[in-house]
Amino acid sequence: MSPNSDQVKEELLNIEIAVELDQGQSAVEVAEKFGITIAVVKTIAKKTGSLETKTTKIKNYMKYLYIHIEA
Repeated sequence: MSPNSDQVKEELLNIEIAVELDQGQSAVEVAEKFGITIAVVKTIAKKTGSLETKTTKIKNYMKYLYIHIEA
């Protein structure tokens, strides 16, 4: 059973969108580039993990430094 060509095209589009998001473009920029809605971009980002925040460690570390500098 081979995949439908429409399914393949959709998966390739999802991969392209995920790559663009990983390169730092915003959901709005990606939506405009591919001519799709922001909601679709965010759905794809959730599936691929592109919306996960990566600043948690930095914020916690900065809070740690601030507490120890004041003391």
